Amino acid sequence: MFQKFFIILQTVFLDTNMDVRERIMHEFVQQLTDMKCKEIKVENIASEIGISKRTLYETFRSKEELIETTLLYYQKKHHEEIKEACKDVENSFEKALLSLVIMYNHFKFLNINKMYSLKKQYPEIADKIIKQHMGFMNQYALNLIKKVRDDGYLYKDVDPEMLLIMLTYINSTIDSNKPFQIYNKKYDGLTFLTIHAFAIIRGFCTKKGLDVCGKVYEKYIKQDSDNYDKSLHDFLNNK
Repeated sequence: MFQKFFIILQTVFLDTNMDVRERIMHEFVQQLTDMKCKEIKVENIASEIGISKRTLYETFRSKEELIETTLLYYQKKHHEEIKEACKDVENSFEKALLSLVIMYNHFKFLNINKMYSLKKQYPEIADKIIKQHMGFMNQYALNLIKKVRDDGYLYKDVDPEMLLIMLTYINSTIDSNKPFQIYNKKYDGLTFLTIHAFAIIRGFCTKKGLDVCGKVYEKYIKQDSDNYDKSLHDFLNNK
């Protein structure tokens, strides 16, 4: 779904000159894509990158330290990537929508179910992750939504905080129930989540905002013609 856009956005280190610490964190993130934190074994991480378990523990004193350091680091890096990718986008609404697409891409390795598991197994780490993320959302995302509203793309009576909460926590419903896996195997979870978010946003848009929403959908989200649902295309483009 996002191949055309993310070809210019690298979310992980691929440099062969990474030091041991970076290699360990990188491998942890790779394994987190398919597993929960509690399922990841430090010995498997060490084996995958060709180091001993002892070397890993000389770098990180415990699995808890590895989890906390890695998740905080990659989340902060992800926040910086959002700003960097959108810094030259002049239109405030396009910038907000593009930021949303990139943010949802982050859920591929740290979705709501994994956060629930993290909260249960490592509550202090989960609280730090949430605090860091909400700090970013309240500073960057909330101000951006206010700018979008003030620029006339959203109705004047829209509550930016309410809209931000809706767009942030829609992930919990979709990721928990996974209806896309049951009823429609054409769409993966990320596609399903993003289309729902755009549908919600449309309900708050002025005519000016609908035009931008349709253009951004076409530019960053539209799938290839052999795997593309025209009814969704028409709906999101106000036809």
